[in-house]
Parts: sequence; C-alpha cells; structure tokens
Amino acid sequence: MKAISGICKFKIPLIAAIFVLGFTLVPTQADALDFEKNIGERGKVMFPHDTEVDSQGRIIVSNGFAVDDHFITIFDSSGNFLSSFGPFGTTDGQLKAPTGVGVDSSNRIIVVDKQTNYVQIFDSSGNHIKTFGGIGSEDGQFRTPFGVATDSQDRIIVADTGNNRVQIFDSDGNFIKSIGGIGSGDTNMNYPTDVTTDSQDRIFIADAQNNRIAVYDDEGNFEKIIGRQGGGGAEFYFPHGIGTGKDDQILVSDMLNYRVQILDSQGNHIESFGSEGTDDGLFKALAGLTADSAGNVLVVDSANSKVSQFGSVQAQIDPPSMQLDAGPADTQEKKIPDWIRNTMQWYLDGVISEDEMISAIQFLVKEGIIILD
Repeated sequence: MKAISGICKFKIPLIAAIFVLGFTLVPTQADALDFEKNIGERGKVMFPHDTEVDSQGRIIVSNGFAVDDHFITIFDSSGNFLSSFGPFGTTDGQLKAPTGVGVDSSNRIIVVDKQTNYVQIFDSSGNHIKTFGGIGSEDGQFRTPFGVATDSQDRIIVADTGNNRVQIFDSDGNFIKSIGGIGSGDTNMNYPTDVTTDSQDRIFIADAQNNRIAVYDDEGNFEKIIGRQGGGGAEFYFPHGIGTGKDDQILVSDMLNYRVQILDSQGNHIESFGSEGTDDGLFKALAGLTADSAGNVLVVDSANSKVSQFGSVQAQIDPPSMQLDAGPADTQEKKIPDWIRNTMQWYLDGVISEDEMISAIQFLVKEGIIILD
C-alpha cells in the first residue's frame, strides 16, 4: 500500500494514531459463543477424547472408558443417544484406547487407537470394514497415534504422535506420504496431537509441544506456522485438539490455557472462550473439537467427562471500505484488516493491553498505511 507522506506524518502517542487518521472502527460482528448444552445423558459419555459430525448431523464420540461395553457412541443432532460400537479387545472391530475419530464423505467412521497403534475403518452403523497400521516407525506404522481427519478426496490423515509426524493415506489405508519429524523447525513437529483439513484440503496440525499450528497444502507441502507459546490471541499453551468450523475457521483446543480459540482461515484470531473449571462452559482437560453444519462448536473435555455444544461462530462481516482524508489530489482508499479492527475493539473493552494494541498499530506502519515520526 502507498503511504501518504506529508499528510499522515504526526507526533502523537501511537495509541491515538487511528483516531487522528479518522478511521471508523466497527466492532467485531462475530456472535458470542455461549454454552448451550452437553451432548448425551449421564453415563453415555465417559472420559471422551474426540468428536466428529457426519453428513446426517450425527455426533460421533470416542470414549476413554467403555459406555455400555463399547467405546464409540453415536448421538443424533440434538444430542440424544442412538447407538454404540467397538467393544474392548485387540481384534478387528475391537478397541483398547480409542483417541481420534473422523468421518468421510460416505459417513464411514475412522477410529485411531493409541494402544493398539491401529487405525480402523467402520461403516456408518459401526460395522468393521478394515484395519491398517501397527506399532513401529516405518511408513504406515504408528506410535501412540492421537488424531485423525479426512479430506474431500477421503484421504485419511493421522497424527502419529509418538513418531512426531503426520501420515497421509488413501481412502483404503494405503500409505501416501509422511510429513514432520522431531524438532522445532518449521517442518518439524514435537508431539502432534490432532489434525484437520479445510475446504481446500489444506492440512492443519496441532503441534502441541511446540505450542503452534502447522499448515500444509493439499499435497503435504509446508505452508506456514500459526502462533507461538503464550496466552494472547493466536498464542497457545499445548494446543491439543484442532477442527474446522464454518467458513474454514480454525478451531483450537488451547488445553493449558483452558480455552477454545477461533481463528480465521489464515490464522488470525477472532475470539476465545472458556476458562478453568467444572461448571458448564468451563474446561479442565480440553481434547478434540469440531463444528456441525449450523456452525455450532462441539468441544470435548476429558476430565469433566463431557462434550459441550456452544453457539455458532458467525464469519466476520467486513464494514465498507474506509478512506483517508488526504486532499483532493492524493486520496487513497484503505481497508483495515479484520484483526486490526478486532484488536482495537478489544483494547477499548479492556481485554488487551496497550502494548498489544501498539503491535497492531505497528502493522499499519509496516504496511505503509500510516507514517509516524
């Protein structure tokens, strides 16, 4: 963007810069995420780890303890119990410690088991179709896998946590590619616990011990890193679960910050909700999460033994473009990025500090939107 020299230069505190420029700041239009209800009646969810919603709106939950002698429970879109499958054991169709759960376009249910180190594919009724994997570090093998997701091609993507990598398989479980490896470099991982995909088949990985989200394209090529350790927006402290919401928003279980973060498709912070506790709407041990077709966010809290539904996340609504009054010969139309508007509103509401607001102003300076002496 072109800076407007001579008009936008001034010596005032940075925090006043936006007001001097005459920008009209519009509060974020995202709906607040309020607790709505817990899924399933008492005893039908037992130390859950993950959840996913299929094309029929059914809610599938993997449990740490067996429910009616089965580890996977299925609920209707209203949270009423429908059925369960996956008894304890090590043979096909049986489970010992299911963690991640996913569904594909045919509503097949994919379950990762961290103790058997197998991935199993079931039909929509819970009938076993196929098992693949096994313990090891070779291609197609796993060590304590936690998360799983599918994409538009029905490829199966597994967070191979103990091997510090993510593996990509076709819809039949045939190995395609492995990404990651232990470390803190951009293309390394340290205890990746979950994975999700968006409408473009980009792959988002919860790189838990690196306190960040790694993003890869649909071919498994590295794109970028989102976040770092901390308690601010798009900062994480052991991000344990990750999902995709409405309009490709990124949902993150920020476990040790006891909150869920909502990011836009580029990784910019929209809002956070939750804090530590046992009451409804509070969290003790966040795990998997997802969204339904209406945009409602379903959050797993293992320690509180519940799956909670929160009101839908509405996409940010951009206000009309704003103009700088730079004189008749040099008027430039400028549009403030969404995250700058949000940051300003949070500062006005007392949610963030002046230092955090200053970092937003510094972005405007860097992009040449304003020039400060």
